[in-house]
Amino acid sequence: MSARDPSSQGIVSLARPFTVAEELAHLSVSQQAYLQRHPQWQQLAVGALVFNAGRLLLVQRSATERAFPNVWEVPGGSVDADDETVLHAVARELEEETGLHVTSIKHEVGVGVQFRTGSGEKTTNWLKVAVEVEVAEQKAEAIAIRLDPVEHQDYLWVEEEDVRRGEVNGTRLEFMTADQRALVLEGFRLRRPAA
Repeated sequence: MSARDPSSQGIVSLARPFTVAEELAHLSVSQQAYLQRHPQWQQLAVGALVFNAGRLLLVQRSATERAFPNVWEVPGGSVDADDETVLHAVARELEEETGLHVTSIKHEVGVGVQFRTGSGEKTTNWLKVAVEVEVAEQKAEAIAIRLDPVEHQDYLWVEEEDVRRGEVNGTRLEFMTADQRALVLEGFRLRRPAA
């Protein structure tokens, strides 16, 4: 089954075009090309920051996830070898995890979050890049989110102050790492009007 075959149940079709800001040319390459230019990384992950009415979409990892169950994150995941570009991985992951369809990739958020998996000689160095996106569903009155229950169990639209407090309406916002929380706050900072 092809990841781009819309007739495959549960598989994402990337037939929808999306626009990309010129400043993101360095991410408009395949994972292989990116990693050849940056040999300190062995794997890439991506994150999509989706804002609506000043609030950011966060998804909560499933309680059954082996790594970091129940924590909050922006939608995203691993770049696959067959993703046309790193940015196509953003669109694919967002659609797989939320049902949302990217129409525009606006800018990079932060400088990437570095992390390692494995141990000893089987360690993998990862870089997670995040971008702010616009989605087709933002034109609707309410944005319907469709979660994959294997990966995520809940979602929230949060304001910057919610993230700073670590709580929204009685729900504790625990992130995978302090760097992930900092990335979310950077996303809010970049949206503020220039002083």
